[in-house]
Amino acid sequence: MSIGIKVKKGLDLHLEGAIGDTGAVTFKPTPTVAITPDDFVGLVPKMEVREGDAVLAGQPLFHDKVHENIKIVSPAAGTVKAVERGERRKILRVVVEPAEDFSASVTIETEGVLSSPEKARDMLLRSGLWAMMTQRPYATIPDPDAEIRDISSADSTQPRLLQHRACKETTMPPLRQVLNCCSLSPRVRSMCRAARPTTSPT
Repeated sequence: MSIGIKVKKGLDLHLEGAIGDTGAVTFKPTPTVAITPDDFVGLVPKMEVREGDAVLAGQPLFHDKVHENIKIVSPAAGTVKAVERGERRKILRVVVEPAEDFSASVTIETEGVLSSPEKARDMLLRSGLWAMMTQRPYATIPDPDAEIRDISSADSTQPRLLQHRACKETTMPPLRQVLNCCSLSPRVRSMCRAARPTTSPT
């Protein structure tokens, strides 16, 4: 049996800063953006740019020392403001100061990328999207040379997510199709947030 509750009186709290019908919202760009290598578990960064270099969105900032084809790219076009280092010259953050046209990006060739798993995998590596995937159970970046068995989706619960702007959506094929081309299994469900390579018995 359902029970209905009807409230006749309520309390309207007039809090300062509440959202109202003010029309258009003024966009205030951020003065700096930063990439933190520690966000990519298992990656040992090696810089590809220096302080003062001009970069485009999607241009590599650093790559992994073990797998040099795994690249971390700039989220915006601008100038490398700082490469912050800690103890033993460990790279803590790469800070980029966005330019006025911060959406200017590198060109990624996508023609025929879905024709073979190798081309799809190469596109993901060159665009920096490969580093956005995680391999279970340790949430590390998948080995680019491993054979992917399954690709599944798992939304991140982190309070901050890296918004990747490597390429414009109009020039990039749907990520689901690319991942489907990379995988040798028909169990591809949706956009990849987790990948697990095949392990052979020893």
